[in-house]
Amino acid sequence: MGKFTKEEKIILLIIIFAAVAGVFINIIFSYANRISVRAPLYAKQEKINVNSAPAEILTRLPGIGEAYALRIIEYREKNGPFKSPEELMKVKGIGIIKYKKIRDFIVLDSKFRSPDSKLKK
Repeated sequence: MGKFTKEEKIILLIIIFAAVAGVFINIIFSYANRISVRAPLYAKQEKINVNSAPAEILTRLPGIGEAYALRIIEYREKNGPFKSPEELMKVKGIGIIKYKKIRDFIVLDSKFRSPDSKLKK
């Protein structure tokens, strides 16, 4: 039983390859499911008011995690409300690339209520 024919070895390799590929596909899909938690925001094109939104809401912006959200809040507390969307690039770590990812999802109007605006900092 220790010896396999050439055909049996090929079949065995195909089975092993399929199993490994299945594991990788499973990992990719499970990672994609974790990311899709934020997808509804992008799909609905909800706007977030960066002058009033708490950190929990700011993290819904593409590429904005908790650290960036706290920097945005710190900046607006120190300097007052953002006067233009481009002013976000004065927040440490937000450059032109990150700004371009979020600019379509933000507003500055103090009359505009962010989603879940009842949340506090």
